[in-house]
Amino acid sequence: MWSWRKPLLYKLGSLLFILIIIAGIMPYLIAGSPNASPEIVKIPENIDAVEYTDSIESIKIMTLNLAHGRGMNFNQLFVSKKQIDENINIISHALKQVHPDIAGFQEADGPSFWSGDKDHIKQIAKQSGLYSFFHGYHITAPCLSYGTALASRWDIQDAAYVTFTPGLFAPPKGFSVGSLKWPGTEIFIDVIILHLDFISESKRNSQIEEIRAFMEKRAKRPVIAMGDFNSTWNNSDSSVKKLCSVLNLRSYKPNDKNLSSFPFTNKRIDWILISNQLEFVSYRTLDEQISDHLAVVCDIKLLRK
Repeated sequence: MWSWRKPLLYKLGSLLFILIIIAGIMPYLIAGSPNASPEIVKIPENIDAVEYTDSIESIKIMTLNLAHGRGMNFNQLFVSKKQIDENINIISHALKQVHPDIAGFQEADGPSFWSGDKDHIKQIAKQSGLYSFFHGYHITAPCLSYGTALASRWDIQDAAYVTFTPGLFAPPKGFSVGSLKWPGTEIFIDVIILHLDFISESKRNSQIEEIRAFMEKRAKRPVIAMGDFNSTWNNSDSSVKKLCSVLNLRSYKPNDKNLSSFPFTNKRIDWILISNQLEFVSYRTLDEQISDHLAVVCDIKLLRK
């Protein structure tokens, strides 16, 4: 009695098999460059009044997962261009109020069909007073590009981005890194903006190894590493601890329960980590929710010998 159903079942099974194969290889097809030197864009009208000859006591750092400009909505495909534009304007206003010297972003879109066809980082930088920025595109496809990004009130130098080795089914992720000169000194600091896998701690730790291997090839400088780790300090085999270990970094009060950054789970998965040559002055999350993540903001100072 199953004979009439067999052709249909075989066809559905074959279609499912093909879809699984397509979904599995898709990350490899849309992954950005494994290692690239991006263009650093400057906005002349936002040139900062602080010159490098001026010494400053501390600098302000901010990291935020932009969620493609969708705000708290489930997916940007279901958000109008007008609303996405307004969401980016709200983020720009928040940055203008915080006035960070260095800002890192994840899920940061270039012109993409699903998020208003605008360069979100350029829009944020122009509106918030940031002088220079670059994009690390970990996904590149027709009418679609996004990844991590670094923006600053000062010149960014020696910029690069790396797309992690793609895995089956998961969207490609990666990290960006740029160097900035601490005002009033000859000391350069490497700033890493990262976005790790959201499913597997073992996958995240293999991505940490890719960061370690890349950073070993760069000039040895103090490091600020920030972004969406998708991991907590107390996770089994925590990738936050792993990065601290391999790059000799430290966190601010890693077990502080008041610093959760992802309201949906009430977990602290967005972090700012620093080298021992630097010291935290303050550390907080913004009260205003301008994405599905909370922005993390801290002030740090340089420990002078």
